[in-house]
Amino acid sequence: MRPTFCALLLLSPGLCAQASIALTSASPISVLTSDSAGVSTFGTVAQNQPIGYWPNAVSLSTSQYPNGKSLFASTSIYPTQSYQGGIGLNYFEHAACRGVPGDFAGSSASAGQTGATLGAHSVLATFSAAPGTAGEFRITLLANAGTNGTAFASVDVGNDNVVEYAQGNTGSFVIPYTFGPSGQEIVRIDNECNVPGVNLSLYNRGYSEISVWFMPNLTATCNITPYGQGCNGVQASGLDVVTGNTRTISVLGTGCYTNGPVIVASGSQQISLPLPLGCALLSNAEGVSLVTADAAGNATVTWQIPATLIGTTNVQMLPITVIGGNLTLSASNGVEIHCFR
Repeated sequence: MRPTFCALLLLSPGLCAQASIALTSASPISVLTSDSAGVSTFGTVAQNQPIGYWPNAVSLSTSQYPNGKSLFASTSIYPTQSYQGGIGLNYFEHAACRGVPGDFAGSSASAGQTGATLGAHSVLATFSAAPGTAGEFRITLLANAGTNGTAFASVDVGNDNVVEYAQGNTGSFVIPYTFGPSGQEIVRIDNECNVPGVNLSLYNRGYSEISVWFMPNLTATCNITPYGQGCNGVQASGLDVVTGNTRTISVLGTGCYTNGPVIVASGSQQISLPLPLGCALLSNAEGVSLVTADAAGNATVTWQIPATLIGTTNVQMLPITVIGGNLTLSASNGVEIHCFR
């Protein structure tokens, strides 16, 4: 019978300290269209405004359709829902212009319609997590500048004028990061998208969609420690190997009876219950299964589990055989498997 780690009911998916996010407009967040005759449309969210979930997200659009033209610009900014302890924001710019030279549409950092110009606008994202939380900022950009337009985003982790990411092409980028004693990090994100009119037969469209997440490292660390004393020469040891998102934990018992059955006792507590022949039960045996020793007297039990699981279990190998018509029992030392983050 092959045991499954889930049957032990001792390890469970662990949640790391939940990251959170707070967004603020670092500049006016504006959208603008203007036709070649100088007629403009405009929408804005003022600087220093908090940005939250709907209905407090940024959802701006403006448009006009003079003389068969079509000019449109929009901005959408909001925090994501949390996922696996991480969180982020989506910051999307769109612009479209079916028009002639002198027409344009796109993003703006102007505070008002009069004299408004195209340009990038900015958001400050304050990420928070427990001090010492390790992980990475994950940046994803989908960008298309259309014809003779602009689509460009930048990310400044720390808001210290050292820009770690500045791109106008679709792609992804990762920045390793560990939260310091304050448990906070401010990230500035600038985003811009604008397109001009080319001719009335071309629907010129551009977009710059950036997402920025902090994702904690969810991989647990496992310490495997022997405890107690075995009897009749039986010894147990453990091994932990992580490959990708999978952890393989093995416990090896040596000195077992050749080709004989071995009881694998697993439990949440270390105990010392006397057994015959001077042996002791060292685990409270909430999970029990059987494996078979080989011709050399070695027996192995192996579990494959997600690398994110945390918790503690205690494992002991109990070889059994029949000698002279009598059931004979031996016991290994215990092995504590403690997985933590």
